[in-house]
Order: sequence, then C-alpha cells, then structure tokens
Amino acid sequence: WIKGGDQRAICAAGTDAAVNLDGYISVTPMRADLTDHAIMDSLKGINS
Repeated sequence: WIKGGDQRAICAAGTDAAVNLDGYISVTPMRADLTDHAIMDSLKGINS
C-alpha cells in the first residue's frame, strides 16, 4: 500500500485498504490526545 501499487487483496468494509480501493484516502493520526478533559478542573486546585 505504501508504494501505491496495484492491490488485489480482499478488504473488509470500512478498513483503510477498502476506502483506498474506492478512490479515497485514509488518514491515520500520528498522535492521539488522551487527556481526560473531564477531570482537568478538579486537578487545577492541587498546586494552589
């Protein structure tokens, strides 16, 4: 896939390979935001 060559594999619907074969691009995030935003307010008072 990285070379852009012809792909003839059977792909499950919704996978990156399947959407590529349908003429779309797929984007993979290189860094995920794992911050627990719901708890951030309660942590603000720790250093006060």
